[in-house]
Amino acid sequence: MGSRQAERDRGHAILNKLENVCLLEKCENGKCVKMHDVIRDMAINITRKNSRFMVKTGRNLEDLPSEIDGLHEGLPNSFFVHMLGLRVLDLSCTNIAFLPDSIYDMVNLRALILCECRELKQVGSLAKLKELRELDLSWNEMETIPDGIEELVLLKHFSWISYHSRQQSGGAEWVEKVGGP
Repeated sequence: MGSRQAERDRGHAILNKLENVCLLEKCENGKCVKMHDVIRDMAINITRKNSRFMVKTGRNLEDLPSEIDGLHEGLPNSFFVHMLGLRVLDLSCTNIAFLPDSIYDMVNLRALILCECRELKQVGSLAKLKELRELDLSWNEMETIPDGIEELVLLKHFSWISYHSRQQSGGAEWVEKVGGP
C-alpha cells in the first residue's frame, strides 16, 4: 500500500508545481484542475501544425470524427505506434482493406473487434498479441483464420463468419490451429 500512496503523493506534487507556474488552474469547486486557456490554445496551435497529431476540441468528445484527412484511404502502417497501451480496438463497420503493421505490436490489446469490415481479406500473424481475450472477425472477406491464433492462450471469445459461404464453418481449421483433436 505504501508505494501506491507514494505514487499518489508524487502525482499531487507534480500537479502543485504545474499550478504554481500557472500551467494548470484549479476549478471553482477545488476538486479538479484545468489547463490554462493560453497554454491550451498554444498546445492546439502546435499540434495542428504537426500531422502526427489529431486535434479535436470540445467537451465530451466520444467518437472518432469521420472527417479525418485520409482515413477513408486506410490507416498508415505507423498509426498505432504510440498507442501500445490500448486495450480495446474496435474497427467494426469500417472499410479498411488491411490492418496497419503497428497493430501487431500492440502487446496490451485485450479485444480486437473487426466485425463487418467488408473489405478486409486477410489479417497478419496475431502471435504477439498474447493478452488478447476477444477476437471478432465476423462478416468480412477473410477466407482463412489468421496465423498465430494458436499462440493466444488467453483467448476466451473468437468469432469468425466469412462472406465466403464455403468457409463459414472454420471450426476444423480452428481446432487444427490450436492443437485440438
